[in-house]
Amino acid sequence: MKHRKLFAMVFALLLSVSLAGCGDDKDKKPNTPSDKPIETTKVAAKVNIDYLEKAEKKDLSNATTFIKPEVANSPYLTKLLVTTDKKITDIQFIEVEMGDATGEKIAYFTKKVIYEQDEMSKEKPLIFGTEFPGFTPTLLMTYKDEVGGKKIFSIGMSGEDNAIIVKPALLADTKADQPETKPTDQTKPKPSTKPSNVANADMRFVTSEEVAAMSNAVVYTDTNVTNQAYAVPMMLKSSQAIKNLTVYDITVSADANGNSTFLLNSTLYTLPELGANQPFIYNAEYPGVVPARLISYTLANGEQHSFMLSMSGKDGSLVSVPASLNN
Repeated sequence: MKHRKLFAMVFALLLSVSLAGCGDDKDKKPNTPSDKPIETTKVAAKVNIDYLEKAEKKDLSNATTFIKPEVANSPYLTKLLVTTDKKITDIQFIEVEMGDATGEKIAYFTKKVIYEQDEMSKEKPLIFGTEFPGFTPTLLMTYKDEVGGKKIFSIGMSGEDNAIIVKPALLADTKADQPETKPTDQTKPKPSTKPSNVANADMRFVTSEEVAAMSNAVVYTDTNVTNQAYAVPMMLKSSQAIKNLTVYDITVSADANGNSTFLLNSTLYTLPELGANQPFIYNAEYPGVVPARLISYTLANGEQHSFMLSMSGKDGSLVSVPASLNN
């Protein structure tokens, strides 16, 4: 009898504990996903531009095609394939001319918008027909993606292996729809006299009247001048004496990574010493956007300065592009 009572008491105790446990489960919240939205990191779209001929195995049945009208029948027509892994919007292809360098980016100036498209997706790439007149980029692509902000890239061709080079760029829309002007035999260029800020020296375009008024100037005429009437005088003047002033003939190109490089072809002129504030007059053909000449000199403390001569696509002023002879 005592055993039965003891068993009943133990059973009642276990039952009460079990019921209490069930009561606790009712108070617990179900194991459901949180109502708080999960934050996702936005990733920039990966846009790729390359020769169409390299995409033989891709399905391009849904591709949009645009051929620049003026080169549609040109033997130099080049077709590019533009693809993206994510949706991009507000797409533009712009014909440009090169301006000045700002840090690692080059600023370009709009000549005209060639093509516009509202959006592009991974499933619908773009076939774009154009031509490359040289190794200096004349085409930009701009677009927006989910990260926000306008993305700007120059599209050019490598001087080393003709590979397509796409690099981040800057766009200053100050020359939209302006006709391109080139020197002719009847019209001599009128360069800006805005000085180029060369370290420890000043170099700028000058007029023939200014040159005539200089009594102690050292004058050198480049070998590229075939007609003296069209020689463009440029003046280098330093506040301190400089030594080993040298003019080099160079060739500028871009490597496979899109980095600008130059090759020293020959030494055209060397001046052992130029006095403080003594003008050095350099007569040469009107410099283009792509440098063809490099000037170097040494200060009294042994510090060497080198720069390539170029021209601003914005205002025609002389541009000095820093360079290192150690390249």
